[in-house]
Amino acid sequence: MRNTELAVRRLRQELYISPHTEQIDTVAAEFPDFTNYLYTAYNGAEHDVEFQDPRCNGPRIQDCGLRTVMVKCNPETVSTGYGGPGRLYFGDISLETILDIYDTERSRGVMLSMAGQTSNNIALPLHRQMVHVYGTSPEMVDTTKN
Repeated sequence: MRNTELAVRRLRQELYISPHTEQIDTVAAEFPDFTNYLYTAYNGAEHDVEFQDPRCNGPRIQDCGLRTVMVKCNPETVSTGYGGPGRLYFGDISLETILDIYDTERSRGVMLSMAGQTSNNIALPLHRQMVHVYGTSPEMVDTTKN
């Protein structure tokens, strides 16, 4: 399954087909809405949000422009207060989705938590795609799940 997923992703990249980040309108156009509730879609023409270069300009983490990005598959599990993560994507927890968001956000690494077995299952494939995985090594995650 993972090889097929990676082959599809490679083909999309070769054909310059990439997802765009779309913002969810949570107020049904009553007034302009700017939330960090996001999703990726292939039918967009441009991103709804801007992506900053996360280079470091000072000694503190706040000076480095770092932000957390969370990917959740179930919007019902998210509080109405969206101030936690810097950005919150709703979508499937799959290798392709995580790699797309990782590349778009220019992430420095991922922390696999929540999503239960699904996040454990993509730990090693992410590592093999040169994604830095924080916390327990993907090899150990794979060993323990077996």
